[in-house]
Amino acid sequence: MSKANLATLVVTLGANSAQLVEQLKTTKNSAKEWAGSMKSIASKAGIAFFGAVAAAGAAGTGLVAIVERQAAQLDALAKKADKLGLGTVALQRLEYQAELTGVSQDTLGTALQRMTRRVAEAADGTGEAKKAIAELGLDAEKLASMSPDQQFYAIAEAMKGIPVQGDRIKLAMRIFDTEGVGLVNTFAANLQDLGKEFDALGVGITRQQAAAVEAYNDAKTKLSTIFGGFFNNVTAEVAPAFQLIVNKISETIQKMGGVREAAQQFGNRR
Repeated sequence: MSKANLATLVVTLGANSAQLVEQLKTTKNSAKEWAGSMKSIASKAGIAFFGAVAAAGAAGTGLVAIVERQAAQLDALAKKADKLGLGTVALQRLEYQAELTGVSQDTLGTALQRMTRRVAEAADGTGEAKKAIAELGLDAEKLASMSPDQQFYAIAEAMKGIPVQGDRIKLAMRIFDTEGVGLVNTFAANLQDLGKEFDALGVGITRQQAAAVEAYNDAKTKLSTIFGGFFNNVTAEVAPAFQLIVNKISETIQKMGGVREAAQQFGNRR
């Protein structure tokens, strides 16, 4: 059956039910009242709907897609930097240095968390990193007073004074746990030159810039919540009217002897 014939059938079935017409005229949730309500709502929210449609269309363009992807990454960067007690540029610089020496951002992040905790423990005279820090010729209390990136660079520089690879791995694991194995190659690199290279590229994002991106992402979340709530409430309001229509069509079909009989009657009228 074609879509046109199916639509005609639905209209015919609806017209055959006098009870359906009568109830739609008298009920609070009648189709006419619902349409009027929707028109009023649409009028009040017209600008918002237009903006949403425009945004949805723009989402398919390359620039918007790039902004969306980068906004998510920058938001994550800012939150990660805050968690580690670092500036965003300092964290990006460390990630750049680590990745060029074969260490992923996730591995570096975990290593920095463990380093910060173990350095603090060593400064209190406890923890498994206490002896390792002493073997590197570093003062745990002084190290603990530094920012995480400064701690990392101080440890990296001290590692250069350890001649045996096995000893470097052992000490790195005591301070950074299993992530320390991969960082041995990072410690051996010229981190100062890599840091200067990163700064010269001018790709660092300041905390202020990251904060603007976080605010943008928060605004998107609020807008999504608003529209989600709006359509949820619209659905709740119109559902009774749709239910009534569906129920009455179902009753009409049954009175006509079922779908097959209804289709035959419809076909015979053509």
